[in-house]
Amino acid sequence: MDDFLMKPKIDFAFKEIMIDEKARTGFLAAVLKIDPESIQETRILNTNLRREHEDDKQGILDVRLLMDNNREIDIEIQLSELAVWADRSLFYLSKMFTEQIRPGESYRVFKKCVGISILDFILFRDEAEFYSCFHIREGTRNFLYTDKMEFHVIELPKLPDRPKEGCTDLELWAKFINAERKEEFDMLAEKNIYIDSAYRRLQVISQDDEKRMEYEA
Repeated sequence: MDDFLMKPKIDFAFKEIMIDEKARTGFLAAVLKIDPESIQETRILNTNLRREHEDDKQGILDVRLLMDNNREIDIEIQLSELAVWADRSLFYLSKMFTEQIRPGESYRVFKKCVGISILDFILFRDEAEFYSCFHIREGTRNFLYTDKMEFHVIELPKLPDRPKEGCTDLELWAKFINAERKEEFDMLAEKNIYIDSAYRRLQVISQDDEKRMEYEA
């Protein structure tokens, strides 16, 4: 049992990993394709979306972050197949966007909202790439309507079996989230210092969870 490790794609484990500031900084930098050193602050927010009326649908996010006080980010992990995932992620991000403003405030208060979906199923069956990014653009001339909403989708089943030489940090992170064996974790941690921090956090929570399971047995 000494080598027991939780799977990072289990929502409890991923949420715990994101508590580590270095790990979440590295993950966000990989997805957003920016230098991690340029990220000044990442703060964990309340994951319950506000309900204006009693009969409003409840929304509870997996991980909600504020980055550099100008971007709100929702990270969701979904293991079972859900055909309406695009609609669900749009609902979450729309709620995040609209609850930023209060009566009488200027529309200038809106921060950019970014949705990151980590899926353990194939959403886009006609596409081979494991990663897709979506913006709101004009349909013919492809210019940006607004940059205030952005959707990133990571489809874990589409990952190549082994990371290629010179693969991106995003692919390394996706492989880490999808990993199950200690050998995989060790190899990925050696390639990226932020993944190494996530791995260390995973080891801590796995040991704690093992003790809990032994106590409850």
